[in-house]
Amino acid sequence: MRKKLFLFFIFFISCSSTPQADWKVTTFNQLEYFKKSQLKGKYNIAEIHFKKAVKSIISSGKIEELDKAFLFKCAILQASFSKEQCKEPMMKKNKDYFNFILGKKNFNIKNLPKKYSEFAEKLKRNSNIFYITQEIDRIRTDVSKIIAISILIKRNKYNLKTINFALKIAQNQGWKPTVFKLLKLKEDFFIKNQLMDNANKIKSQINILKSLDK
Repeated sequence: MRKKLFLFFIFFISCSSTPQADWKVTTFNQLEYFKKSQLKGKYNIAEIHFKKAVKSIISSGKIEELDKAFLFKCAILQASFSKEQCKEPMMKKNKDYFNFILGKKNFNIKNLPKKYSEFAEKLKRNSNIFYITQEIDRIRTDVSKIIAISILIKRNKYNLKTINFALKIAQNQGWKPTVFKLLKLKEDFFIKNQLMDNANKIKSQINILKSLDK
């Protein structure tokens, strides 16, 4: 009897709850596919998924959601160290986040996603890189950590530990474009500091990977 009541309760809840609108489900899924494809270097596939997400949002007529989608794309482009230019936000309230992820200094912390608040605060104060990296490590998702590190790189505020921290994340996730960019950054760091043996090792590693990536 108790089992029947339980099953009836589950059935009642599932029937009475409001299902998500189709366009929201489609948009979410397509943006996730875009993110995964972009971070793995499958750019053509990524673009197809993003266009599908945009088409889905357009069907709702919600400009604000469209703006968020382009901001999301911009953030993922930074995580993959893409040279593709981001679309300027249509809504004024989104410009702070846009400036933030592009490594610009003119942004209001209050208008950023909360996950970046402490990191952005340390960045504004020009804190020591050690404390800034600590805040990045507290960010929950790997992609958000890489976005934060890409901001440091744009502002030329990083060291070898920062590069290695980001490289470990990217390698574990299999994010090829990010891995290659960070390896090149590491090579450049060694060259700048006249550590040529280390630089040559990284260069050799990059060449081996590129020769097999065909």
